[in-house]
Amino acid sequence: MISGTRKILFSIALILILLAGSAWAGQVLPALGGTTGGGTGALDAIYAGGDAPKYSALATGDICIVSDPSTRLTSFYMFYIDDDAQSESAPFVILPDEQSPGVAYSGNGAWVLMSLYANDLQMFQSATEAGAWFGYELSGNGTDTMTFEVPDAITNTVTYKYITDSPTAGQVMAWSAPSSNVCTQSWITPLVAADINTYSELNTIVADQTLTHNGL
Repeated sequence: MISGTRKILFSIALILILLAGSAWAGQVLPALGGTTGGGTGALDAIYAGGDAPKYSALATGDICIVSDPSTRLTSFYMFYIDDDAQSESAPFVILPDEQSPGVAYSGNGAWVLMSLYANDLQMFQSATEAGAWFGYELSGNGTDTMTFEVPDAITNTVTYKYITDSPTAGQVMAWSAPSSNVCTQSWITPLVAADINTYSELNTIVADQTLTHNGL
């Protein structure tokens, strides 16, 4: 079995090979020490003025693949030089620490976290963590996330298929029973006790359904 660190290195190597064979003109740099902190391999430790012969001075369009083996997270950043100075807002905007060894960076460039678009995105698991995906709040509000995670054990493979219809006020999401391992989403209006004032209203809502109370 390939270890987590080797998987990260393999992924970086594969991406570098694919980009090298394309018409991409910018640099593609690896960073295996996370985004900030200035330590060896960190994104903000990459010298903006370059470090020949390893890499040239950073320019708009350069890409960095940032991997952190301790967290098993990989992120993609693009360097962008703005007309005005940019402010750091980790993990979304990362400024280089230095122009060259011992010289602080004072330019208008910054590493900007990239969006990822794909036809199919798979979330792999480990022995202790099920597949999950998360999203950040607005950069100005902080770095808290909301995570969606699958169960630790899944009985059957199921696809949840959303519909294009929008809900009306008060409707909630429901799912059909699996058909060929596909559950189709729908919108339903929930039965709310506060909406029922008479037996006539109750009869209208439930129609010919059989009502059971306390097992009777």
